[in-house]
Amino acid sequence: MSDDPIVVEFRAAIRQFEAVQSQYRQYGAVDTEPRQIFYDLLRKAARGVPVPVPTTGSGWELYASSMDCSTAATELCRAANAVLDVIRNCPLGKSARLRATIEGYCW
Repeated sequence: MSDDPIVVEFRAAIRQFEAVQSQYRQYGAVDTEPRQIFYDLLRKAARGVPVPVPTTGSGWELYASSMDCSTAATELCRAANAVLDVIRNCPLGKSARLRATIEGYCW
């Protein structure tokens, strides 16, 4: 049985977000704090709660106090919004698989 197309799209967007995290690891993008922020964004989006995505290094809790993290923050914001757009554009009540995938990824 093939995956629900929305789940496939979600997983692809997640892989892209994780690639951005990895690209900016020297700024702290793969640390616990930015990951937790991302998970919280996904959880809220899955519940239909509006989610403001951080746009700054300090908003993502990167190493902003010791270096300029603006490019990393911009790219994390862009990649996070791509994932959130998949969630926003899918009526979650109609995709139990997407909801389960989000829950499995975050919890």
